Amino acid sequence: MSASHTPRGTDSNRLLDQIEHGDSVQQQTAIDQLLALAEQANDADTWNAAALGLHRLQRFDEEIDILTQLLDKFPSNDVYRLNLAVAYSQVESIDLCRFHLRFLIDRASTEEMRHLGEEQLRTLESFLGLGESDTELRNLQIGFLEESIAADAAIPRNYIELSRLMMRISKFEPGADLFCRAAEVLERGLAACKDRQEILENLSFCYTFADPKQRMNAVVKELETIAPDSRILESLANVFREGGGPGSETFATRVHMLMQQVEQKDEDLSEAALRDLARIVDTYSDTGSYRLSYAFCLGMTGRTEEALRQAQRLDQVQNCEYGFHLNLGKIFWWSGDPARGRHHLQLALQYGTSDQEKNDARDSIAELEATA
Repeated sequence: MSASHTPRGTDSNRLLDQIEHGDSVQQQTAIDQLLALAEQANDADTWNAAALGLHRLQRFDEEIDILTQLLDKFPSNDVYRLNLAVAYSQVESIDLCRFHLRFLIDRASTEEMRHLGEEQLRTLESFLGLGESDTELRNLQIGFLEESIAADAAIPRNYIELSRLMMRISKFEPGADLFCRAAEVLERGLAACKDRQEILENLSFCYTFADPKQRMNAVVKELETIAPDSRILESLANVFREGGGPGSETFATRVHMLMQQVEQKDEDLSEAALRDLARIVDTYSDTGSYRLSYAFCLGMTGRTEEALRQAQRLDQVQNCEYGFHLNLGKIFWWSGDPARGRHHLQLALQYGTSDQEKNDARDSIAELEATA
């Protein structure tokens, strides 16, 4: 999918062209000027141009923030909605992308835009393999690979293909902890196969998303010993050096934006955002702050059974942060376990670092007790 609806305006087009064709210095200058121009003009189309400039620089979260605000003010603007759908596709917010494309198909102001929304949705779902025949094919592939492993457990390729298939499925079927299952498949392969390099490479990649037993260091050390020139070692170094992993500011911002969308009154929009949030939690299952955000949204929207399940997983996490225990306490209380709720709110009171935080914890306990 690509954002192709560019705005009119000589200055905006000139700066977008500079972003498209300039070097890194010229691109940064142009986007700074374009954002300043949008601030100064405070014009919707100029802000849309700034969003497209950010898109071309792959600064998708900033783009989404601008387009979301534009769509809040101009909900009937088809161009802003299409551009937002495209931006969501780039950050794998698949359900929000589909929501906005379906909105265009049903309610766009022109036949051309309805057709474009339908075309974009068909392209997206075909690429992801979301059709019924795709699901059947995946099930056949999984069955074949599992049978192949059972027939001959010493072939590394079967474990690798099965794990990759599971990781791919996780992109559009949130809720199944498929990254953890993919890691388990590769761990089985590591125990059964003599040729270990490619399994180690794939397993170390998996562990950047889910490593509940803290095995990453051991796997990386073995990989460094048998294949010191492996490309995956350089990639892992880049991820941690640049802060692009699951704990990065970019992902924290993305989770926050999804939480805001869950709060929307439109139930379909809220559900789409919740599924995209679940997808991030599945992919980065060891990042407790994401799971806490997801559990909070589940509780807030009345899905107390699933909120309790997520809270019980977080109950095992060692954490000394006030905010963690304050929110977890509320989730337990909402979900029908006031004893665990009180326990965590008392921990929030203990870990509070200011009078305000301690008072908030006390107020939360009093408020929840009053509604029990």
